[in-house]
Amino acid sequence: MAIIPLEWKHPGHALIIPKSAVRNLGDLSDADALAVLHMARRVAVAQQRALGSTGYSLQQNNASRQDVCHFHLHVIPNTPAVPRVRPTRAEMDMIAERLRAALPPQ
Repeated sequence: MAIIPLEWKHPGHALIIPKSAVRNLGDLSDADALAVLHMARRVAVAQQRALGSTGYSLQQNNASRQDVCHFHLHVIPNTPAVPRVRPTRAEMDMIAERLRAALPPQ
């Protein structure tokens, strides 16, 4: 699944989270790893379509700098930085809806 995080610097930043409860990349099954990368690619395309980004970064931490002890992958578009410590629910919903509408088919 993909969600909008509570903190972000670039509008459209998304987190990809597998349904399996795993702590880090080493615990992720091959099938889940493939599903996560497939979703990350779809989200990156949606970021380009919905927000005009021209590129993105993927970020994933394992124990080092890992604040949430459940595997997740950040898909960070190169949209202009607008640091938000706590975006409003309306901002998060608006971005999520724009990305959802722009997702390519599976």
